[in-house]
Amino acid sequence: MSKKSKAYIQLPTNRDKKRHWVIRIISSIWFWLAITLALISSLLDVPAAYHKYFTPEREQIHNQKFITGVLLPKDLNPSLPVNIKLGINSQVTFSYSINQLIAGTELRSYVACDVMTHPEMPLQLGIKIMNNRIYVTDTITYLENDEVIGIIDKNAWFLFNDNVLDYFPSDNFLEVIDRQNHVALSLCFINSNTVLLQGYWNNRNNVNVAGNSFMPCISKEDPDYKKTAINEIIKIKPLRLSPFSKDGLLK
Repeated sequence: MSKKSKAYIQLPTNRDKKRHWVIRIISSIWFWLAITLALISSLLDVPAAYHKYFTPEREQIHNQKFITGVLLPKDLNPSLPVNIKLGINSQVTFSYSINQLIAGTELRSYVACDVMTHPEMPLQLGIKIMNNRIYVTDTITYLENDEVIGIIDKNAWFLFNDNVLDYFPSDNFLEVIDRQNHVALSLCFINSNTVLLQGYWNNRNNVNVAGNSFMPCISKEDPDYKKTAINEIIKIKPLRLSPFSKDGLLK
């Protein structure tokens, strides 16, 4: 008869026990660290979570910078072009048909700055009519430090409030104010077929201002370019302080 083989069970050594406890302690630390981080994150995001689940959808859209656009005047003549005027006393005007604006068009200045060295269009801004309202598409860059104040894409606003003093969308006008209380962009109708566009466009090599007049191509190679630009920008009268007629036209 053959002898039965004996089964041997290897008991854990003290070293194995220590290793096991170390693994358990590390796992426990990671577990509670993850729980703590999750709690901190949730506490920091309580307002956002509350807003997401308890705020009505319409109010959420409003808080996401959804705007209604500037309402077209009731007596706008669709058979005539709509004129975009750069500056209150400027002779620089762009004209578009209603169909062009409904399709959406890009407003570009006629002459580029620094054609021989750093070609750059002084002004590039989208204009579009939707649902009987006019909208713009524009990137606004702060004059003082070249930071982007915000991006406006028709009825969607991406405004960075840390860099903006205030902004004022309404049926009659659109206005963005920078940290220095200067008008960075404003848009309104001054008669039934004319839009007044004012503000400044801070490009890579040049600054361009539409205020009392249109002053393009203020070169950044000039050490006093900010002073020159601001002297024109401060002439822009804020629309929020201006009277409008009952038809929504600037008086």
